[in-house]
Amino acid sequence: VEDAEKLYVKMQKTYPKEFTYLYYHARMLNELERYKDAEKKARLAYKYSYGDNRLRATEVLATTILKLGRENEAKKIITNTIKSTKMPEDPTIRTHRYVKSLQELINR
Repeated sequence: VEDAEKLYVKMQKTYPKEFTYLYYHARMLNELERYKDAEKKARLAYKYSYGDNRLRATEVLATTILKLGRENEAKKIITNTIKSTKMPEDPTIRTHRYVKSLQELINR
């Protein structure tokens, strides 16, 4: 964990607007139950994401916010993201899976 944390911090200094390092760092912090730290990284991942990555960032951010006990805020973020997502016609495209996962999260 310590080595991973150092690597994420290093990569975020080098690429401060890169979704990938922020997203995976937020996920790791969630798993470690460091929710306040995870929220900061998840918010940045969300800010710098687009397309399917926006859906993935929304899930990690909403999950974190739920863990912090702010259900209404999490639902609002999910709802707004789903509303702004253009769904492809082909249901086999992963966008559909990501949106379904968000819908399941909001309906827990």
